[in-house]
Amino acid sequence: MGIQILQIHDGIFLCQPKYVTYLLKLFKMDESKSRATPFQSGIKLTKECESPRVGVTLYQHLVGILIYFKSRN
Repeated sequence: MGIQILQIHDGIFLCQPKYVTYLLKLFKMDESKSRATPFQSGIKLTKECESPRVGVTLYQHLVGILIYFKSRN
C-alpha cells in the first residue's frame, strides 16, 4: 500500500492509489463514479432523516481498516 509521489509544477502530490483501489473493491464501490465532494452541496441538514441508515457493521469495518493501515505507516 505504498505512497505514490508526483512532482508537479507547484509542489509535490502524494497519493495511495493501491490503498484506495483496495478499499473501493473491498466495499464493492469500485464501479462508483467519482465526485468533487463526498456530499451534495446546498442540502440543509435536519434531525428528521429520510435516507436509509448506514449498516453499523460495515461502518465499523471501514473505520477498523483505516485505523489498521494508519498504524502501519
